[in-house]
Amino acid sequence: MRLRYALLLLGPFVGGCESAPPHPLVGAWRDAADSAFTRQYTFAEDGELEIALRRPAPLSDTLFAATYAVEHDSILTLADAHGSEQFIAHVRGDTLALRDAEGFSVRFYRLPERP
Repeated sequence: MRLRYALLLLGPFVGGCESAPPHPLVGAWRDAADSAFTRQYTFAEDGELEIALRRPAPLSDTLFAATYAVEHDSILTLADAHGSEQFIAHVRGDTLALRDAEGFSVRFYRLPERP
């Protein structure tokens, strides 16, 4: 399923007041796979999301633009124009774990911020 594979996200960002700190998801994350194919998610404070599927040469990378919504501190709504899913998201330090209702799970690690 394309949606599960790319984990595209939907929905307006559910945020607090402007002085609140950004949600722990905000930033860049890369999956933990030890392969030439990787996924990188970049969550922005405004609810925008960029998903980069990185492939080894000669294949080209694919970029997706989406939005994300977080409810009850851990329910992440994931979708694009083709469908939607919800995941339980847990951020612990520099690790992000996503799990769906069927038990599919994936782990990401926070990338250092660019200057």
